[in-house]
Amino acid sequence: MVVISFKYMSRFICILKASSIARDVEMGIKIHVKIVSKCFPLKDIALGNALVDMYAKCGLIIKAQDVLEELPVQDVVSWNIMIDGCVQNEQNNKALRIYERM
Repeated sequence: MVVISFKYMSRFICILKASSIARDVEMGIKIHVKIVSKCFPLKDIALGNALVDMYAKCGLIIKAQDVLEELPVQDVVSWNIMIDGCVQNEQNNKALRIYERM
């Protein structure tokens, strides 16, 4: 397994943030593929949260939840990202179910 350097992790996080703001899921998926090819399984919580955020903000709630469940640890930030993504995509009942799982 190749360990991804901090320099690349921070770049990936910034690009994922830009993708989520622009709602550019295609770019986000390209970055996700690159991350997986370099450092699978996903172990960095900040990078994982950036992926969850990107998918959630792009409306791919199921994919965001899949990534969340792949993370070795889910912190309060991870859960809040999922809840916020559900609310932004008018999936309020799902947001409440996720809150109950926290």
